Amino acid sequence: MKHKLFIPVLLTAFTLLLAGCGEKSSGAQGSGAAAPMASSSQQAVAPGFALDDLSGTEHRVKPGDGRIYVINFWATWCPPCRAEFPEMDQFAKAHKDRVTFYALNVQESGDKVQSFLQDNGYTLPVLLDRDGRAARLYSVRALPTTVILDEKGHVLLRQEGMATARQLEEALKGRL
Repeated sequence: MKHKLFIPVLLTAFTLLLAGCGEKSSGAQGSGAAAPMASSSQQAVAPGFALDDLSGTEHRVKPGDGRIYVINFWATWCPPCRAEFPEMDQFAKAHKDRVTFYALNVQESGDKVQSFLQDNGYTLPVLLDRDGRAARLYSVRALPTTVILDEKGHVLLRQEGMATARQLEEALKGRL
């Protein structure tokens, strides 16, 4: 009898892990699958922002400045965020010379974030979105959400729910 209950519980947990934490938006971008965006010539430049890292140093995201940005919105309490974090950490390390990667922690204390990073040995660049302003600028409705901006500041990919390094590399094919 216990085995009959275990499978539905396992399937529900797996579905939540893949889907992400929070409310999903409607349409292709809310499906949990990577949503390629319209061609760069049809898009406006993504919004810029400035946030502090854990040591208080300000970092600016200036879409259109010739850099490729990968921005991963996350929180320590979010199981899918925690599950994808090792892969995000490896991606950030592997592509640090070609991509500006920021893991934006949404509305948590610096102490809590620092403890999470130290406990797990993560070294990727983390910025604190203490008031959720950057998350609002990017219409983040679910965590994790990953956004890739091209050199001109256009959104190449928006992934609500877990992302993999392979998805990010595929979106950046020819740019890495």
